[in-house]
Amino acid sequence: MKQFFLVFSLAAALLLVSCSEKDYVNVIPHDSIALMAVDMKNMELPKEVAEASEGQSLSFMAGMLGIDLSVPVYAFETKEGNFGVCAKVEDVDRVKACVNDMLTQQNVCTPLTQRKEFFFSVIKNSWVLGISDEALLIMGPAVPSAQSQLQHQMAQFLEADSDKGVKDSPLFAKLDSLQAPVRLVAQAQALPEQVAAPLTLGAPKDADASQVLIAAEMKTEGHNLMILSHAFSLNEKVNSAIQDNLKALSPIGNQYINEMSDSDVAAVFLNVDGARFLDVIKANKSLQLLLAGVNTAVDMDNIIRSIQGETAFFVKDGRNGDWAMYAQLAKTDFLGDVDYWKQSAPQGMSIQDQGKNAFRVTGGDAKYIFGVTDDKQFYAATNDSLMLAQGKNTHPAPQSLTDKIKGQRMAVVVNLSPLLGEQADMSLSFIQPLFGPVEYVVYTLSPDPQ
Repeated sequence: MKQFFLVFSLAAALLLVSCSEKDYVNVIPHDSIALMAVDMKNMELPKEVAEASEGQSLSFMAGMLGIDLSVPVYAFETKEGNFGVCAKVEDVDRVKACVNDMLTQQNVCTPLTQRKEFFFSVIKNSWVLGISDEALLIMGPAVPSAQSQLQHQMAQFLEADSDKGVKDSPLFAKLDSLQAPVRLVAQAQALPEQVAAPLTLGAPKDADASQVLIAAEMKTEGHNLMILSHAFSLNEKVNSAIQDNLKALSPIGNQYINEMSDSDVAAVFLNVDGARFLDVIKANKSLQLLLAGVNTAVDMDNIIRSIQGETAFFVKDGRNGDWAMYAQLAKTDFLGDVDYWKQSAPQGMSIQDQGKNAFRVTGGDAKYIFGVTDDKQFYAATNDSLMLAQGKNTHPAPQSLTDKIKGQRMAVVVNLSPLLGEQADMSLSFIQPLFGPVEYVVYTLSPDPQ
């Protein structure tokens, strides 16, 4: 996904400095495994570019360079693992002039060379740019020895007609049904495993990664970037299992959303039937491995099985690794097993009493306290100050954020303030130029509405 955002950022940088027999969209390979569409016509320019452009719009500037932003710009990933971006060409002579007379002189790319009726350049030694009368296409990354072969492949894409392009593919049909200014449809295999894990929650264990898809709509609401997603499959059996498993998630209420502080790095909110949710977790290979690690000292399976209601997990400090978890329980039978956990703790680890129904785990990389309150709420935290103390959060996250969480089936919140800056990851630093002054990213997962 990082590469996916990187190639899109490169294309946006190039753009900045409706159908016919050859629709520009059909340069995208029919069997692409990820598609993103971005409506850029109403998008604001980054501050530095806006000042240099003397108030002109992004669409106006792109038009001056020969690009038509009245229609979407698309990013994609091919089944071979290449990433690409395509945009509609309004004036091919202006595009070629932009490359040869401006970008080449600035050492952004090489001078254009002709192959058949198409023109090619290499951006920053890694990304191949192809231009036809209808489309601008960027693909890569490719090492120098592979760039000639990639140009040959891109030439085939640039001359594709409607019978070979992406527009009649199931992924494009799904993408076209979404309404947000930025929208994405991708197979699970197109995403890094750590990203795919929460996105594919609910997929059956025996489903192939190519059978599980994610559709997401991205839009800005205030200072929040909302990513509203749902998992689905084109395989009827797999899709039925996904939608049924996601019914284990109930709408999120008010119980823990106000426990999120404005300095927290991230948070996850759920409302679950623990016994059913445990089966969903165990069907997810990545989450199953995570659960196995947690089960080293305590029987987390049994704790999760006891949950009935709202659950929240907070990353309090990304540098120190502080975290906290809270959950409403239906039963507390697992407390009767704690003495056994003490006796069977791995060598070097220990579980000590810390008061009524409270225990401290130490040893190895583990250092946390866990317990149960009188009203059957489970808590676990790396720091005693993070123990459950509802109503005592003096620096809660903005209500404009927490209001977006209520009613969702699952919400993952990321606070960009600690992440954006000089050391920001490329996939994060592209967010604010694309979506504006965003402070929080809110990712939600729900059953397929269709």
